[in-house]
Amino acid sequence: GTLRADWLQLQSELLRLPLPLLAEFNWLLAKTDHPLKTLLKKAEALSVKDQFDQNLSSGTLSLDKLFADFSEIIDRLGGEEEQARAPAGQAPADPITADEVKAIIAVDGPLSKGLQGYEERPEQLEMAQRVAQALSEGKHLMAEAGTGVGKSLAYLVPAVLFARRAGRAVILSTHTKNLQSQLFEKDLPFLRKHMGEDFEPALLKGRPNYLCLRKFMYTLQEAAHELDEEERGQMLPIMTWATQTENGDVNELAAFSPDKNFELWDRLHTVGDDCLKRQCPFYKRCFVYKARGLARGADVVVTNHALVFSDLNNESGVLPPYNEIVFDEAHKLEDVATDHLGCEVTPRRIYKILNRLYRPVQGSG
Repeated sequence: GTLRADWLQLQSELLRLPLPLLAEFNWLLAKTDHPLKTLLKKAEALSVKDQFDQNLSSGTLSLDKLFADFSEIIDRLGGEEEQARAPAGQAPADPITADEVKAIIAVDGPLSKGLQGYEERPEQLEMAQRVAQALSEGKHLMAEAGTGVGKSLAYLVPAVLFARRAGRAVILSTHTKNLQSQLFEKDLPFLRKHMGEDFEPALLKGRPNYLCLRKFMYTLQEAAHELDEEERGQMLPIMTWATQTENGDVNELAAFSPDKNFELWDRLHTVGDDCLKRQCPFYKRCFVYKARGLARGADVVVTNHALVFSDLNNESGVLPPYNEIVFDEAHKLEDVATDHLGCEVTPRRIYKILNRLYRPVQGSG
């Protein structure tokens, strides 16, 4: 019974997919033995009846019409999409005081109302007050915090207060994607809800995390010599996601692993000079520039060490102008700095370059 219900649910969800997407699926799978081939053909036939008139009147009969337009956000980047670095400005006139920080973190403060069993942790309070002092005075601070101190909140609370008062972004940099997600998806939303400060967070990753719509469309159009049979099957979840995602971040995609299928993913994202920037026909719908536009207007920007150091190596900044940065997982900084400010040759890197220059045509002897 459950299996039948799941199957019917799958069918009904397929019928809700846009007609251009179903047509593209079937074109891609035409010469393969993919197990969903029959079902997808049936779904397209039914969808033609249901959706054709509606699609024709709204002008959405081609796949690229399904991608969202982010002009409003991307326009924040101004005339040049990657602005030359500008000084971020002076420290605010009013420093963030130890008492202000204590009022937020204390057991009877606003954060305690949002967490059951909230405990006052003296080390957390001390660290938060020292971070506030360092930000206010423009000084460096190194803090080592053991497990259970709650270091994320200890630097997030003063960072948010400082960013709001100074009127510019504070950068929060992590080494791992797990911590990046934890900060952006859990800790910062928690603070927005309970801290009493209306602040704007943003998440900014490196280019290889984001789908490039130009390369995606090219790969589909040239599928005959770009994709083998297995890759055509792997493209199905990517295609559905591409028409629905707001962020284009491949980590949202449970059905596809960019690490395991790096040869396919390499053809679907840009690196450096691959990007056509403002000349790209998909520029106003670009996920990379949308993320940068959101970061440009944010109070706190969550990013990673790799992007910070690659940004230092660039003439123009990907990150918004900043004076203040918090490195969490700082024990990895030396390795990341060496990677990005040094030069390394590896077999995979050579393979990637050769693969971009030359790709054998499928089926050629």
